[in-house]
Amino acid sequence: MISPSSRALLRLSSGASLAKELLPAFVLASKEVVRDAQVVINQQGLGYKNFIPATYGSKAAERFSKQSHVRLKQTNLQPTQSQE
Repeated sequence: MISPSSRALLRLSSGASLAKELLPAFVLASKEVVRDAQVVINQQGLGYKNFIPATYGSKAAERFSKQSHVRLKQTNLQPTQSQE
């Protein structure tokens, strides 16, 4: 019989193995998103280019999900109000 702590360790190691397998695919998807937006990113004289971290994150997650069939969820954090 496998103890509960051993089961937890097995789940953790299989999760780490899966992460090692999926991480290169996520990095590749991320690089592709930046590559595809590079023309806009490099435009001179244009301030707002609509390539904020949220845009990058959602596009990278979408591309990664299509390739890996793993769904990534981008959380929506409420910004803290600065106290001046």
